Amino acid sequence: MKRSYKSLLLLLALLVMAGGVFAVQRMNRPASVTETAEATPLTGHAAADVTGLAWQSGDTAWHFVRQDGAWQNADDPAFPVNADTLDGMAEAFCALTADRVLENVADKAAYGLAEPAFTVTAEFSDGASLACAMGDALPFGDGYYVGLSTAEDKVYTLSDSLETAFAKDSADLARMEELPKVETPVRLMIGGDVDVSYRADSTDINPDQHWYLPDGTPADDSQVADLTGDMQAITWQELVYPNADAETLASVGLDETAAIPLTLEGDDGSVLSLLVGGADSSSYYARLAGSATVYKVASSALTALLDASNDALAACDIMALPYESLAAASLTADGHTVSFTGAPETETDTADEAEETDDAAETAEPAPSPDPALQAQKDLWGLVTALIGEPCQEESDDNGELLLTVTASNRNGVEKTVSFFSCDADHYLARVENGPDLLVSADAVDRIIRTLRQMP
Repeated sequence: MKRSYKSLLLLLALLVMAGGVFAVQRMNRPASVTETAEATPLTGHAAADVTGLAWQSGDTAWHFVRQDGAWQNADDPAFPVNADTLDGMAEAFCALTADRVLENVADKAAYGLAEPAFTVTAEFSDGASLACAMGDALPFGDGYYVGLSTAEDKVYTLSDSLETAFAKDSADLARMEELPKVETPVRLMIGGDVDVSYRADSTDINPDQHWYLPDGTPADDSQVADLTGDMQAITWQELVYPNADAETLASVGLDETAAIPLTLEGDDGSVLSLLVGGADSSSYYARLAGSATVYKVASSALTALLDASNDALAACDIMALPYESLAAASLTADGHTVSFTGAPETETDTADEAEETDDAAETAEPAPSPDPALQAQKDLWGLVTALIGEPCQEESDDNGELLLTVTASNRNGVEKTVSFFSCDADHYLARVENGPDLLVSADAVDRIIRTLRQMP
């Protein structure tokens, strides 16, 4: 009960204070000033009629004009205007509606309108213009006094701040450029470190090999796919400079001499070409080639691309040729050679033949056990195709002892030879014909040699 009584007293006190403020406000207001509390539209124009908007935001003055339906920065025609933002501002301006109207105002300075806190001016298609100035905040902080250039003896009250609605910065007013789409990549270039191209028809012994370095060395298709996917997934994080000059570009590492170019080409002629500059804690500065608009791109989107190199992308599989695609193979170790051909090609059964086969399978005798010699060849070839190398830190023309030679050809007639030499206790050197030298596990190669010795 006491708590309710205290709350009631507090409420009454607040009402008395509010009434006092209101009374003081009314007492300080000249008797000639009259007040009307009603919703009053301020412009009398539609957003489509707006042909210009101008305002001052901080130290920057903005002036945009709309001609033939297109917005343009009146002071910088090259500025990439965000038409949606300007359209929204025109709609917001034309929708301004006052809560109250004070008439017969002789001294607007009493309302903070002699030196307005913020002013926005609109121009209209009928030649009219209207400046809307924001003055002091209302006594209870529930709005602001506003003056219009077309109403010298009137002051209006608005519930919202003009500055909040119209004080846009360059990032709000500029349109972010659309990144070109590359649906099917055929070439990726990153500075002077990466240059890989796609070939629809494999020139490697692996019929499924499609990405190649400039010298024809196969690239790791999986790694390249990851990198092209990273390029396709790049998005702008934020717009920093809408129309940077040469000095600004140089300050963020985006001048032509310092920036790192990233280019992705598509099979339809599409091209995504970016320049990447300096970085901060979580992003890189970047721009489209030929553009002066600077953005930030998340570091996580670019790290793998910027760390890539041709050497790291070179394929490290020794003989990536499935047994089903093998035409012939020859392995030699310690003067002992084993040669064999791959599995014969078979034509795919038609649906009817497959159905007949299924019916016959119910009465057919069990399939014979696989030929031990054929199975031994498959097992041996499986050991060869499982070999994965790693790049040599230093290449040398000096060879150790020759331990094993493997020569194979696929069904398209492409042949490849790999020679294995002694290197150190844990590795052998795999010297690939027309390819990079690779280090491979000595244990894995020794297992191939042991298996080879056991075969006739």
